[in-house]
Amino acid sequence: MLTENPAIDTYMSGSTAAVVIILHEDRCALIASVGDSRIILGRRDGDDVVAEQITTDHTCADDEELDRVTKNGARVEQMLTEDGKDGPLRIYKGTLPYPGLVVTRSLGDTCAIKLGVLCDPEVFERELSKRDRFFILASDGLWDGLDNGQVVKVVDKYESPQKASEVLNRKALKSLDAKAIDDNVTNVVVYL
Repeated sequence: MLTENPAIDTYMSGSTAAVVIILHEDRCALIASVGDSRIILGRRDGDDVVAEQITTDHTCADDEELDRVTKNGARVEQMLTEDGKDGPLRIYKGTLPYPGLVVTRSLGDTCAIKLGVLCDPEVFERELSKRDRFFILASDGLWDGLDNGQVVKVVDKYESPQKASEVLNRKALKSLDAKAIDDNVTNVVVYL
């Protein structure tokens, strides 16, 4: 287990994850996510491809997630900057300035377990239809830079999932830079 490995310091270090296992014969997908890595589906709707968000972002913007961490004693507020409060809601321990987590579920970040931060993924099965075109799995940096609809429109332009992924990264990083947000961007495009 990750937290039991003494070579890995998980006290104030963690990650998010998103996984899709496609079962072609059964025309379904097994989906799991933890944190704010997101999975969306591009689905054909007439001549258009529309975005459908498949996973829930495990952050304090979700009422159930917020309720759990506050009931466990987390202080939840935006980060304080010179200009006042800024950015998404974050999880803090009492009056301390840490951990400052945006996510309510994480692989690691064991300093926040007592605050209700879980490592349990959301797992479910989803049927696939002939209208379903592709999945996009990505870290929060992509979604902070581009919205779901923008992402689907980019992917729909390319036959190569590798090329679509590269273009998404470039566009998201450019958008993050324009918004003065410092984050990384990771994504995988899977055509069905």
